[in-house]
Parts: sequence; structure tokens; C-alpha cells
Amino acid sequence: MAIIFALIALIGWGVGDICVTIASRKLGFLVTYFWAFVFGLIVIVFMMPFMGGISDGRMFFFAILLNLIHTAGNLSFFRGLEVGNASIVGTITGTFSIVSVILSLIFFKESVSWLQAIGITFAGLGVILVSLKLGGTGKISRFFADRGVSYAIVTLFCWGFYFAFVRIPAEKIGWFWAGVPLFLNAFLLLASRDLRKNMGKIFADKKGLISTITFMLLGLIMADFAYNIGILQGFTSIVAPIAGSSAVLFVILSRFVFGDRLNIQQKWGIAVTLLGILIVSFS
Repeated sequence: MAIIFALIALIGWGVGDICVTIASRKLGFLVTYFWAFVFGLIVIVFMMPFMGGISDGRMFFFAILLNLIHTAGNLSFFRGLEVGNASIVGTITGTFSIVSVILSLIFFKESVSWLQAIGITFAGLGVILVSLKLGGTGKISRFFADRGVSYAIVTLFCWGFYFAFVRIPAEKIGWFWAGVPLFLNAFLLLASRDLRKNMGKIFADKKGLISTITFMLLGLIMADFAYNIGILQGFTSIVAPIAGSSAVLFVILSRFVFGDRLNIQQKWGIAVTLLGILIVSFS
């Protein structure tokens, strides 16, 4: 069952992130993020009567803290997709599962096979290739290869941490309540003057509105909660890599939808990274 829910998360994130990219580039990342989670909160409210109460207040507080990290990662991801190459950003952030696996090995004493270790190495090398420019002498320059890279790196560590440790509150208060604070955090963005100024533009842009709602249904309600359910059914070291391979689906789709250009080094980096993710996922 854990693998089934991981596959649901894979599809939801892979397709949903295409919608995020479309909406962020049309509306801006703050407007897209705010309304996606406000719309999601409306769905959450209707689900609450069927989910019981919060059984452990301290664990819910821990979930709030974790979801602040998740929110930071999401915002960085949305911004990266807005200003950067979707294929590069999607590939780098897809390696969050590698961070989750490593943390699970350290803190939850889960095991990893030698084949998974090879996959982790491949993914790491691929991220280096896709992220950094190589100078004419073959030396790594001080500059990232794309404007979205720095945002993607922030995201992969935030997501890696969150998706490794969310199993702790999920085991105590359930998969639903462990994820609810993420939707409430959207209201923190109202402190942004830029958001308050532009938040109404979503209703004047049909494509942006539809893309935002589609992401909310697939990427948030379906995929995020499927992941939380999945880790309760099995090991994080199994669920996270499979769900994280949504990057493969995202990169394939983004090549058709956005047609972002890539140089040879970036193509090799994406190929090596995705190969590493697949090895970890299915070994």
C-alpha cells in the first residue's frame, strides 16, 4: 500500500508542478501560492468533520514548525519556477528525496542497499552538473547555471527535512492534521505589500486561475496527503524516493509544455540526476 500512495504522490506532484509553473509565470509566485493554499483550505475545512480531533497538542505544534520549513521550501520552489528553467529547477528539487533518505538512515535507523547508495551518488553528481557553470578551462565558476538554481537548492533541503520528519507528527496525530498547518501558513504572506497589491489579478486571468486550482487539487490535496499516508504504511526510505521521482515526469512534461533550452552539460546533469532518482526509487 505504501508504494501505491507513493505513486499517487508522484503523479500529483509531477502534473501539479506543471500547473504551478504556468500560474507562477502568469500571476507571480506570491499570488499563485497564496490562492492555491486558500482554495486548498476551503477543501480542508470540508474534510475536518470526518478526521476527528487533534489528539496531541504538542505534536500539532511540532507539525506547525515543520510546515513553516515546508512553506519556505514551497515559496522558494514557486519563485524558482517563475524565474528559472523549469527542467533544471524540477530536476534539482526532485533530489529532496535523497536528503530525506539520508536523514531517515541517521535518525530512524532505516537501511539502504548498495544500489540505493549508487543512486544517491549519481543524483548528487547530476545536481552539481546541472547547477554550476563550467568555465572554458573546465573549472567550476562562481555562478549558478540558471537563475532558478539557488531557489531550487533551498527547496531541496527544506523539502528533504520536512518529508523525513513529518512521519513523527503523522504517527501521533494522523496524516491529515500533520499537513493542515501548511494551508494556514498562507495567511502569513498577507504581510507582503506586493501580494496585497496584486492578489486580485488571479480572477482576471482564466488560465492562471485554472492552473492554480488544478495544482491545489493534484499537488496539495492529492499528492501531499498521499505521501503522508504512504509513510505511515511503510518506510520513508521507500516512499520518499518513489514520490520524489515525480521530477522525472515533470521534466518530461515541461520539455513539451515550456520548451526551455538546455546546454549539453545541463542535459547530462538532468539525465544523471534522474537516473540516480530512479535507481534509489526502484532498487
